[in-house]
Amino acid sequence: MKGYDKDIVYFCVTAMVIGLIYFWITESKKSEMLSQNTKIDFGFFESKANQNKGTYFYTYNYFVKGKKFILESRFGHHSLQKKDTVLIKYSLKDPTYCEIENSYYMRKYRGLRKY
Repeated sequence: MKGYDKDIVYFCVTAMVIGLIYFWITESKKSEMLSQNTKIDFGFFESKANQNKGTYFYTYNYFVKGKKFILESRFGHHSLQKKDTVLIKYSLKDPTYCEIENSYYMRKYRGLRKY
């Protein structure tokens, strides 16, 4: 194996290890934030984009104290239509940490205010 081939292999392995460590740290932080003070509230389905063959990327909007937050997820239901409601669990300490609690909660929320 030539010297530059070894460098490429070392670089790829190092990048994968750093990526796994970063993923582990962010997921443990998210789990910690969502295990403490949380609230479940309505979120609104915004759009669905085709990411790969048969894989979709779903975008949800939710509001905390009048401020709009966006949740992008690979989890959703194919029958969702724009402005359908879902339940989103978010951290009261930092609302950017959130997850879909129930994506099957799909009835239109009639009391929706305009934001």
